[in-house]
This record gives sequence, structure tokens and C-alpha cells, in this order.
Amino acid sequence: MKKKKKLLILQNKILNYRVPVYEELHKQYEVTVLHAGKPVNASFNEKILKSYKIGPFIFLKNFKKSTNKINPDFILSMFDLHWPQYYINLPKYSKNVYWGLDNSKSSAVNFFKKVIVNFNKNNILFYSKPIQDNWLKKINVSSFVAQNTVLVGEPSYIHERNTYVNVGSLHYRKRNDILIKAYANLPREIINKSKVILVGSGPDEKRLKKLCRNLNIDNNISFIGYIDDLELLGSLYNSSICSVSAGQAGLAVSQSLGYGVPFVTNKNAITGGEIHGVVHGLNGHLLNSAIDDEACVKELSNVMEFFWKSRKDIHLYKGCREYFNKNLSLDCMIQSIKNSLAG
Repeated sequence: MKKKKKLLILQNKILNYRVPVYEELHKQYEVTVLHAGKPVNASFNEKILKSYKIGPFIFLKNFKKSTNKINPDFILSMFDLHWPQYYINLPKYSKNVYWGLDNSKSSAVNFFKKVIVNFNKNNILFYSKPIQDNWLKKINVSSFVAQNTVLVGEPSYIHERNTYVNVGSLHYRKRNDILIKAYANLPREIINKSKVILVGSGPDEKRLKKLCRNLNIDNNISFIGYIDDLELLGSLYNSSICSVSAGQAGLAVSQSLGYGVPFVTNKNAITGGEIHGVVHGLNGHLLNSAIDDEACVKELSNVMEFFWKSRKDIHLYKGCREYFNKNLSLDCMIQSIKNSLAG
């Protein structure tokens, strides 16, 4: 049996949604994830080092000694300026790839990133095509795109769809208040036959529940807490008309489309690039109104009514899953990572 090549992945910590990615890569490489977080129960290897701060920068004790001991063929390194060892102290004998170069609001920071990338000549793995396009004229290295995604189950298209869903923590930045107000503005015959399900917990929950009571729709809004069970999540999505997150478009985009449910968000929503998975008019809707404008509530309400009227269109929901399979699946992400290591 051919010996697997060693892949060292450098992260600050292991996030739960990344575990399936590392597990899949471990089938093809001997994967070690080096980080400063808590251990996880997984098949791949972990190397946990103690961290310390100097000003805004974070360093790991025995970093060079540890990487040399692993002796990797490839290094896939989180690109974060706060972690200097991950971009200026990598071994020369391995093929190195920077993962997650993005755009800063500071032109000085972007200039510093450009200098680092062009000096070290490592390949770049971006989170989205638009971010890649923005950097292409600034950098002189090979680049690839692997959009963030999550592991999902198989969707079902036989259930009656009568809920609007939001999956994610309950923080103000998600602007679930806009969803609740928009729902309250729907025609009464729709409200009588539907519900809103908020999956998650967080500091905004108390305020949102009060808003529901004030709008007299608290019987139609369900707060069900955090769920990580794929089968249970699948059952929720299978009865969903659409996912709505007015203020933030994160991993819920891939998750929703993976379960065959269109995603609705604002074109100016907070995002790490995941919003580019929403193709307006194909697998979701990008609200055009300013997010703090009352017009956003009215626009969202109209969109929710449109999807209510379209809820029996099985082609709409199958199209979302097909888009996910072609562009956002775990297999797509793995292939892009492999291309960046080989390129």
C-alpha cells in the first residue's frame, strides 16, 4: 500500500464544522492539525501547543520544533496576521498554501498582506471567487477557491412546507428582528398556516421574544435552541419554505442550500464570503434595501410571501440542492484544497 503524504494544517483552534473536512482529507493524506485550542475526538492527528501573546500577535511555544518533527510534505496554513509563525516561519522543504486571504478595511493591512504573499510565493486558497478576483491583480501566485461548507444529510421533497427558518446563534448582528417584523406583516391567511423557527441560542433571545409578544405573534415563533443532529436539522429544513438571515450570511448558506432550501439575506449582510453562494433569483434572494431601513422589513415580507406562493414548486427546492452539489459540497471543498496543494 502506497504511503500517504503528510499534510500539516495550521489553525488557531478546531471548529466543529471543519472536522468532517479534516476527516475526509485524512483518508487521502496523513493529516495533523496543529492548533492552540481544545482537543477533538477524530481520526486525524492533533498537535496542541501552548500560546502566548506579544501585543496583538499570538505565538506558539515550540512551533518550529514541532513542525520539523512532523516533517510534512504539505502545509495548509490559516492566513491571519495575528499569527506570524503561520506565514513567516514555515519550513522551506514543504509545499505551503495560505488559506483564507481576505480583504481588510485598512489599505495598509492589505498592502502588508500583498507583500507577504508575493515575497513567500505560496499558493493561496480563497473562501470565494469575488475575493479571489479582488486579489488577482495584486498578487503573483497561483490561487484557488474553496468556499466554506458544512456536512449535510439528504433532503426530502415530499413534506408540506409551512415554516420559515433561521439557523444560527441569536445575536443582534443576525437581525432576526427584521425577520420577525416581516413575518408579522404577512397576510393573516399566511400567518394562520405558517410558523417561524429560530434554531440557536444567544444574548438576543430575550429581546426577540419580547418583540414577538408585542407584535402578538408569539404563538407562531418557536425558539428551539441549538441543534447539531443532522437528522433533526434535516427534518426542520424539509418543512421549510426558505431560510432567512437578514443581517448575516455565514455557513447557514451552504447548510440551507444543501438541504434544498433557498436562502434569503441582505446584499450588505455580514459575511466571510459565504454570501456569494446565494445566486439572486436562482437559489435565494438578496434584499436590496438598507438593513436599518423600514423598507427592508417590507421588502423581506414581500419576498417571504413570494416563497410562500412558490412552496409547492419542487423544482425550486431541487435546484437549490443541485447548486450545492455542483458548487458548495464537501467534495467540492476537498477537491479545491487538493488542487491548491498540487498546483
